[in-house]
Amino acid sequence: MFRGIPRARLAELTAQARVASVPRNSAAVRAGEALPGLVVALGGMLKVALPQGGRVIALLRPGESFGEASIALGGPPRLEVVALAESAVAVLPREVLLAALKVDPRLALRFARALAGQVLELIGALEASTTRHGAERLAAYLDSLARPGDGDGGACSVRLPASKTVIASLLGMKKETLSRHLRELSARRLISVSGREIGILDRARLAPTTPQEREPE
Repeated sequence: MFRGIPRARLAELTAQARVASVPRNSAAVRAGEALPGLVVALGGMLKVALPQGGRVIALLRPGESFGEASIALGGPPRLEVVALAESAVAVLPREVLLAALKVDPRLALRFARALAGQVLELIGALEASTTRHGAERLAAYLDSLARPGDGDGGACSVRLPASKTVIASLLGMKKETLSRHLRELSARRLISVSGREIGILDRARLAPTTPQEREPE
C-alpha cells in the first residue's frame, strides 16, 4: 500500500506508528475489540483466523497488513490476528491513516486497491472450495508459493510458510486430509515432500486447472 508514496509522507506516517512484539500464540488483534489501527507485519508470521473454530483465512507475512475493512467502516474486526512465531508488527493509528487518505489521492487509491484485493482473494478461496477437489486446491496453493519464472525447466522447490495444521485450515481441510493429498501428488510424481520443504517436480502439470481439465483420479 505504501510503495511509491513520497518519502516525506511516508516519514510522517512512520513517525506516528508504534512497533510491538507479539509472542508466539499471542493475539495482535482480537475479534470484537477495538482495532488499534492498521497492523503491518514486520517480521515473523501471523495468521488471520475466525475467532470461533479457528479457521485460518490468511497468513500475514512481512510487509502485509490487516485492518483495512475495520478502518474504512469504523467497527471492530470480526477476525483475529495471532502470531504463529515470535513476530513484530507496526501499528498505524486509524485517525492518522484516515487523515492521510483525505489529502493523498495516491494513497487513497492504493488503500481501495488493497480492500478490493482482499475481496477478490476471498472470492477465489470460496470458488476453489466449491469447485475444486482438495488435491487441486493444494496443487494450486503450492504453485502459488513458487516465484514467477521458477520451474521454467519443470522443477523448483518451495517451503510451506507454516505448519501443516495451519496450511490445512487455510485450505479448508483437516491435517490428515492434507497429508493424504501430499501423498497423492507425490505418488503422481508431481512433488516430493521433506517436512515443510516441497519439491515441485513438474510445475506445468501441477499448475491449477479448471474442473473440466482435471486429471483422472
